[in-house]
Amino acid sequence: MSTNITEHDVRAVFGHELAEDVVAECVHIGSMYHVSAEDLFTKWEVYAVNRNLSSDDVMTRDHLEDLRRAIQAEYTKKTVAARHDHHRVLEPSAAGGLRSLRATPASATMSAVPTSTARNVYDKESLMKLSTQMSQSQALSSQSQVSRPASATPSQGAKYADRPNRGKVEVSFNTHLPSCLTVPPPVSLDLDNGSSSALALIPNQHVEPFKYMYDKILELGEQLDDYLDVFEERFRTAYPEIDELSNPSYPSQSPVYVVGRIVVAEEGRKLTPNALVIECSRKFNGVRTPFFLDSALPSDSLFPGQVVALHGTNPAGMTFHVHRILHLPLLDPPTTRARDLLQLAPVRSNTPQSMLVAAGPYTTTDNLLYEPIADLAALIRTHRPHVVLLLGPFVDDRHPLLIRGDVDVFPDDLFRDRVLDPLVAAAADGSAELVLVPSVHDLHHEYVTFPQPPLPVPNGVNVRMLPNPVQFTWHELVVAVGTRDALFDVAAAELVTAPPAHGNDDRVGRAARNVLEQRSFYPLNPPPENTAPVDLARAAQLELQVTPDLLIMPSLLRHCVKALPTASGTAGPASAADTDTATLFLNPGQVARGASGGTVAWITMHPYASAFLRELITQSETDADEAAEYTYHGVHRRARVEIVRI
Repeated sequence: MSTNITEHDVRAVFGHELAEDVVAECVHIGSMYHVSAEDLFTKWEVYAVNRNLSSDDVMTRDHLEDLRRAIQAEYTKKTVAARHDHHRVLEPSAAGGLRSLRATPASATMSAVPTSTARNVYDKESLMKLSTQMSQSQALSSQSQVSRPASATPSQGAKYADRPNRGKVEVSFNTHLPSCLTVPPPVSLDLDNGSSSALALIPNQHVEPFKYMYDKILELGEQLDDYLDVFEERFRTAYPEIDELSNPSYPSQSPVYVVGRIVVAEEGRKLTPNALVIECSRKFNGVRTPFFLDSALPSDSLFPGQVVALHGTNPAGMTFHVHRILHLPLLDPPTTRARDLLQLAPVRSNTPQSMLVAAGPYTTTDNLLYEPIADLAALIRTHRPHVVLLLGPFVDDRHPLLIRGDVDVFPDDLFRDRVLDPLVAAAADGSAELVLVPSVHDLHHEYVTFPQPPLPVPNGVNVRMLPNPVQFTWHELVVAVGTRDALFDVAAAELVTAPPAHGNDDRVGRAARNVLEQRSFYPLNPPPENTAPVDLARAAQLELQVTPDLLIMPSLLRHCVKALPTASGTAGPASAADTDTATLFLNPGQVARGASGGTVAWITMHPYASAFLRELITQSETDADEAAEYTYHGVHRRARVEIVRI
């Protein structure tokens, strides 16, 4: 299979700053290793962040040569895996005959060991040959590197102790607002209702341990079908013109509406304009129908697992012709009564609230000393944030030393001694509330599927463990946090149907909005190969219950903070106090990037002015309109966010 990539494709995603020879080499690499321009750009973004390059840096031939080697290693690994998948060795059966066995490194290790009843069948020479084949396979697999898990690939940048630009502010949002980094450390607040925590879980968050891998395929199929049924009702509610849904495979001369899930035409392939398929629910026989898009349609984003409504025709009963793509409006943003806001501690004391957000890995790829933890502890002691939100992985299963087994400490001990204890000691004065959210890459956590229950709380440790993903309130704000890298996976799998009209291709913002629109922390289905599985039996825990004020999702993509407009989904009685609603999206980056340091994020949340809230109450009473007292939270106008190099 060849990938058609042109100079136009490269410039469309990279811009026009690239030199001619770099563009030509990109085309050559894409054609040789079957990489699209979009995938090449995603790999460049990961490479740039790993090497601590500035966002203004333009790719050069030297950069591209490094990138080519990584792509070649990934391509080699896939080729070797495919070759081994077809290779067979013979193993004696119980009846004394021979049966075939896949000689992959994972399966051959156990099955190639001869049992006592088989010793007379295998001679010494055959066993030596088999051992040689296994050793060669394992050597090839270990030599090749996958470019995706950047935390497991040693960086060629500066070592951690010699890292440049420590303390440099990389990104600053709402610079006109005061920052918790420049004002004196805050005093502890008397929290609302005598509570010991400013955080409260939104109802229906599953925090108890559970069993997984016990689900039947039929039950999982029913879960997917029920999911489609829910979306059908949501589309009917959002679009009154949808009076009836149709089967897209039936011939139709007049335009009809269909609702379904985008799927790939063939397993292992990516979405292309000529290979688009929609899958409907079982009430339409679960039919999968190919469709193509009208050339007049505006630019749109499609990816596997996305649920959409299509408006079009199927003249011959073969292919559905799409004239319009309908997306689900966002959920309504949260609102709070002005008189309730007046009772909150930050408003009463007119005190800004601060949050430190850090995401793993927390040690560099060349050792397990966890050097960045000491710097994190120093930041906590110096600036005394009200909340310290720590996101996994804490003991990263992709770390080179852990993969090789070159470690003499148990993962639980690594976590307790080198991560938890130093941070708990830094917050010992009680001014900071430590909150931990696990990752599917945490080696010390027994739950490897997504979603995950919280990490267990060690005895005698004052720390709050939350599930992954989680939705909670921080005073009046609704915060949604998920450590599974949905942004990277969605951005890598999506198909952009046409160049954006404004010419600015904001891939990260588009991926984050897809999460809000699909109302799921992980809308992609199926997930990429060799990644943690998504537990469909608990898909309800992945659902966003409300459009959050603050969405925090760490990603291998470049750190950023963005205001995502949500006005299209607003409805209801909220007043005009904050009609320009938006969700503040944050990717804090990673504390450790390869062998060097990464970034953390600081959030300074300023409270509403009490005079403004009293004015709302007075206006509501004057107009005898109770609904006018409700206000959106306007976090994108009240929060200062800074992403800082550690």
